[in-house]
Amino acid sequence: MKILIYTQLFTPEHGAGAIRLHNTANQLIDAGHEVQVVCPTPNYPLGRTYDGYKTWQLYKKEVRPNGVVIHRFPTYPATGKSFKRLLNFIVFNLSSLLALIKVKDKPDLIFMNSGPLTLGFNALLFKFIWKSELCLFVADLWPKAVDEVNSPLKKIIISILAKFEKLMYKKSNYVLCATDELKKNIDTKVSNKVSHVSPNGVDTTFFDPNSID
Repeated sequence: MKILIYTQLFTPEHGAGAIRLHNTANQLIDAGHEVQVVCPTPNYPLGRTYDGYKTWQLYKKEVRPNGVVIHRFPTYPATGKSFKRLLNFIVFNLSSLLALIKVKDKPDLIFMNSGPLTLGFNALLFKFIWKSELCLFVADLWPKAVDEVNSPLKKIIISILAKFEKLMYKKSNYVLCATDELKKNIDTKVSNKVSHVSPNGVDTTFFDPNSID
């Protein structure tokens, strides 16, 4: 199967989200699938572009040794809970529309990592144009996560995202979530959508429970 991971976070960025998706891509490759990743120029959690990358480079393609193909698009480097962080999301949303041109091998399945939920606007567009299935992985309680952002536009943003959140659940072919709490939250909002819990795993080649040092 041809799978495209659409995410705001990916290695070499640090943090649970980037590492989880890095390992997900590798496991899918090991299972015999073709994997592409659409993500921004790395900037999180530093709030600045990583060394070796250019902030406003329109497009950068990487092919990792195991075959994972990465399509990177620019964003506004930012971190924390501020309007700049929202700008970080918005700029990547706009720039990653170029994936419609740059991704030549249309995927069978789009695996979208949320948050931010704002990626869903493009994910639904990709799904429609590429005729792909969409799997939504929910890692945050959106739009509750936006409630922590200090912005004068916060109330308007939350209202729009709350409605869009329900639409995303309805339009996704599959819904996965990281915890039981997230599953309960989703099930109360969309009664006819079955969600499944997919908790964080562990690399047993690195952490061996039978080996005590």
